[in-house]
Amino acid sequence: EPGTCAAVAILAGGDKPSVAEVFAGQSAGGGTPAAAGSVTVTAPQTPATITLTGLSGDTEYDVWVVCRDNATPPNAIESPVDLQVKTGDTTPPSFPLGFPRVENIGETTADVVVQLNEPGRAWWVVQLASAAAPGVAAVVAGTGGDVVVAGGPMTNAR
Repeated sequence: EPGTCAAVAILAGGDKPSVAEVFAGQSAGGGTPAAAGSVTVTAPQTPATITLTGLSGDTEYDVWVVCRDNATPPNAIESPVDLQVKTGDTTPPSFPLGFPRVENIGETTADVVVQLNEPGRAWWVVQLASAAAPGVAAVVAGTGGDVVVAGGPMTNAR
């Protein structure tokens, strides 16, 4: 039925807010949540979206959701519903100083040594020094007219 729904996102494991706190856009105890929002539900059995912005990437949250109808007085759900969410990792990895590097160069072999600032995977290609630098897709695919040898993915775990 028509009404209003609200949600707050707090760091995972935080205290459960009350129904009134969620409708007020607050975390438990009246604090400021990581994000809050609400939406008007205009028709029964019609999806409505609450967009929560300002969350940090690669972070676990408890998203507490409540709804009430448009009756006078409004009928609200008895207890907030907890949705456990982990946001995506939107920051690409980077190489610490000194990486990547080539070691143990032999007549027909060499070791490519990589290290990343977070768990991830690395690919590489070897080509003649006079060749144009390949794009990311070409390195991952191991393709290109000037590629002598390609490798990866190589997993880098912490």
